Amino acid sequence: MLSKKEYEEFLNHAKSLYAQGRNDRYVVLQLAEKKVSSEDIDAIMKEIKSLRKYNLRQKGVREFLVGISFTIAGALIAYFVGYSVNYVAMALPIIGVIIATKGLFNILGL
Repeated sequence: MLSKKEYEEFLNHAKSLYAQGRNDRYVVLQLAEKKVSSEDIDAIMKEIKSLRKYNLRQKGVREFLVGISFTIAGALIAYFVGYSVNYVAMALPIIGVIIATKGLFNILGL
């Protein structure tokens, strides 16, 4: 078992590798190369997984809000401007619903 300070140091190293876009296998190999025990690697990877899930949910919330905004903007354009911009008025809500659905799936973790 690592001390609290060593654990935090290795966790920060793993987080920096995750921020660089490295996959889980690479992070595990880097930690194993530094002689970290398998129990500590499992605990660190569990925290990295929760960080990844949190980031995915945050991205999903942003996508959902953008999608809803596109949908509302398309509806307002269709209502106030009318038939002259019919294609834009139809396309914005469709694109908005697609983006919002993708964001909802990210929020739910699907």
